[in-house]
Amino acid sequence: MAFKQLTSHSCKLVQSYVPFAFKELNLVFKKGWLPCFAASCTSTRKFMRDVDTDAKRIEKFDKMNFVASFNHTLISSVNKEFIDPFMNNLPKKFYMPTNAVNNLKVYEDINIRKKSIEEPILNNIKIIDAPIPNKPPRKEAVRMLRIRRRKMRKHKLQRLRKRMKNVFEKIKMRRELRKEQAFRAELLSQVEIAEKFDAKAYVEGILHTLRYHPKPETDEERREKYRQLLKKNRYQ
Repeated sequence: MAFKQLTSHSCKLVQSYVPFAFKELNLVFKKGWLPCFAASCTSTRKFMRDVDTDAKRIEKFDKMNFVASFNHTLISSVNKEFIDPFMNNLPKKFYMPTNAVNNLKVYEDINIRKKSIEEPILNNIKIIDAPIPNKPPRKEAVRMLRIRRRKMRKHKLQRLRKRMKNVFEKIKMRRELRKEQAFRAELLSQVEIAEKFDAKAYVEGILHTLRYHPKPETDEERREKYRQLLKKNRYQ
């Protein structure tokens, strides 16, 4: 087939029974297709160039065929049932993959075996307590927790004031009313004392104190005197 397309010119393919040898190719063809060019192909130089090109192709094909045959001989020496699809001499006996599968060894898994479960011995159980740390666990993000609690207290206080607004106003009003009543009662008591005041008796009492040495005051009398002075000068 390599000599069927030597040139692009028209040529006649004639079947010859005479051996034809090319010294450049070192090949001998018997009963092969030999080119016989027509009158239109007058250039022998082009013919020789095409022959050289085809010779190189055939030489390359022969090398590949030789390597394939060499590999076939090596493999066939190891396994006689191996078939090289690139070789023409196919044997009648073919290699079956099931033969290799059937020869595989299947090993039993250890985990599949059933193990006997024995009752644990409860008396020999050793209890190991967790180790006690020398230092208390460190509290992370202390500052963030403080800020969060302060904000939460503020938020709850705002909600309480909003919800108890009227109640707090009533309590404040009652407190102010009690203060006013106590102040008015104090004023009335002072008015009564002023109405009962006697200037002559007051002067005689002071003179009597100056003429006669007074007795030493006790701690209780001294405290009572101090209370009277505070009460007298409270609203001045």
